[in-house]
Amino acid sequence: MDELLERRRFGHRPVVVLVIVALMLATLGPVRAGELEVLREDVRSDAERDFDLEGKGSSDNCRRVQNDDPWNKEENPWDEFLGSAMTSLGGMIVLSPFWFPRAVTNDNGEEGYFASYPYRNGPGYMMIDEWIGEPYTWSARVRSDYAENFDGLSRVGGHLLVSSASRWELDTEMNYLQERLPGHTRDHLWLGDCNVQYRFAQSERVQFRAGLGFNWLDDPANTDFGFNFTYGFDVFPRKPFVLSTELDWGTLGSAEAFHFRTTAGALVGGFETYVGYEYRDIDRFHFNGLVAGVRVWF
Repeated sequence: MDELLERRRFGHRPVVVLVIVALMLATLGPVRAGELEVLREDVRSDAERDFDLEGKGSSDNCRRVQNDDPWNKEENPWDEFLGSAMTSLGGMIVLSPFWFPRAVTNDNGEEGYFASYPYRNGPGYMMIDEWIGEPYTWSARVRSDYAENFDGLSRVGGHLLVSSASRWELDTEMNYLQERLPGHTRDHLWLGDCNVQYRFAQSERVQFRAGLGFNWLDDPANTDFGFNFTYGFDVFPRKPFVLSTELDWGTLGSAEAFHFRTTAGALVGGFETYVGYEYRDIDRFHFNGLVAGVRVWF
């Protein structure tokens, strides 16, 4: 009798344990994919976007609708003038990042030369109207920095910019991204770009530049490339401060890529320490956080 009671008391224990384990697994839910893995998926996606317009009307139908439009029967001079004015205004707004800096800096296309480092021989970095000390026909700057999003993802990067008195520049950047994953594992990959730039506006205290190049992503599985447009400027408001901003937009594999960063630094000789903010958006991948680093001017 006692043996039978013991069986009834503990006979259901395995079933209870299985139910508890199932409930725990249901509570945990699916494991979230890492941010870097999401980035790879978007960059290397082979999905093709279908832009088939079948069923939405052929070009003949469009032409027929336009011909039936009473507004197209006669040309109104006022409408033509208004359309031309709006087009010109839109063009001015789109091109304002280029013509406005040239107007502000009073840049007439004259050559400028570099000091050995900012504030070395004048109020800023370049020598335009007068030379103080030895002028240089080229300059370079190298930086290294660290950025963290405080959610398991960090970046260590390096950057090189070589500038010439002819205004042409070479710009290249390399970044190592590392992510902490559940289970004490880590994921990592490399991101970077390389661009040819033109310094389209310059003065003693301000330089604006823009250029074209390519983006790249590299990991043990593959290397992917894409188009890049870059735009940036440096401001030297007062010794020893430096303000720098960069913007990149383009593609990376099958994804659209956007990058923005702005920093404020202080110089001691040709050595700068800076802090700032960085944001990177590649389809579903988003990285934003504080950045801090050092830059050497020579």
